[in-house]
Amino acid sequence: MAFWSGETLLAKLPPLIDPFDPLKVDCAAYTLRVGSEVYVSPSEAEQDAKAITIRKLDPGEAFTIPAGQFAFLLTLEKLQFPREQSRSSP
Repeated sequence: MAFWSGETLLAKLPPLIDPFDPLKVDCAAYTLRVGSEVYVSPSEAEQDAKAITIRKLDPGEAFTIPAGQFAFLLTLEKLQFPREQSRSSP
C-alpha cells in the first residue's frame, strides 16, 4: 500500500469529501476542520468526571486534549467512501 500524492488527492478526493476544498490538500494529506462538537475523555483531575459528555464549540473556539486522554471529534466535512470490491485470490 502506498500514500497518495497531492496530485492524486486532488483527482480522487472531490467526490469523497463534502465540501471539498483543494486548498486543504497539503503534500500527501487533506486537512479536515473540527466541527461544532467534541468529546474529550475526562481526566482524574476533573471535579465531576461523569458529568462531562459532549461539548459544543463556538466558531473558532479552541479546546485541549490533556495528555493521556482521547477525543472524539466531529468534522465540518462529510466523508463518504465506497465499499472496496472484494478481490478473489487466484
